[in-house]
Amino acid sequence: IIYTQYAFNKAGVNPAASGTDINQKFNYVFGVNRQWVGFDNAPKQNFANFSMTIRPPRSYHYWQNVGVYLDTEENGPFSNNGVYANYTIHLLLKKKLVASFGVYAGVRNYNMSPIAIDKRDPIMEKSNFRTLVYPDIIPGFRLYNRKFFIDLALRQITVYKLQDFQG
Repeated sequence: IIYTQYAFNKAGVNPAASGTDINQKFNYVFGVNRQWVGFDNAPKQNFANFSMTIRPPRSYHYWQNVGVYLDTEENGPFSNNGVYANYTIHLLLKKKLVASFGVYAGVRNYNMSPIAIDKRDPIMEKSNFRTLVYPDIIPGFRLYNRKFFIDLALRQITVYKLQDFQG
């Protein structure tokens, strides 16, 4: 994951950052990153984040956010795609200090195209890896106000062991 694509997409790094603005009912962010333009197999990243804030009537002590996050990344023969649903709850701890807890739940897909790989490579001769699809859960926490934020998110907690890309 390249950090530069998240400058305007805080929820791409941490699901608890989704819906931090209580007054913004709908939020959508798109991003495209192209590196080494003009070169074959150059890295490409895309993301889209759609979310909706749910605020209870006459209450500013908590609000919720639900949405969908999609990302794709290509780098040479490798591609990496994710599709996630998200849920976040924001709790007002004291005046202008908010704690948020969020989670992405979805599917991640890693794929390797054999077209760009040298068939005589000894590593590739031993491996039959082509596609890896697995459920992915990303929990996150955010403590913030207008002057600062602290983020914590755990990625790839559902993948615990891969040997020679065969599981």
